[in-house]
Amino acid sequence: MSFSEPCALAVDFGGTSIKMGVTAGDRILATADRIPTAMFESPQAIIEAMIAAALNLRGQFPSACVMGMGMPGWCDYYRGGLFTSLPMSGYGTMKFR
Repeated sequence: MSFSEPCALAVDFGGTSIKMGVTAGDRILATADRIPTAMFESPQAIIEAMIAAALNLRGQFPSACVMGMGMPGWCDYYRGGLFTSLPMSGYGTMKFR
């Protein structure tokens, strides 16, 4: 695909699944398959699945120049951590930077 307009990778990190896509303004250009969080044994495994999906989308849209992420809880930007009340073990120590 040839798309040269600046666009963004968008991530919706939810309690049951993670949804990812590429947006440009108010347009959704592409979406990845949902990543169900319950099928992974650790937060690190989920991060690896997210990275693989993001790299796939970025390969399709090389002009993607930023990533936005919505998460359930408070994020510590400076330390790269997530503080959440999700009912999943280990998420309070996830590192995203």
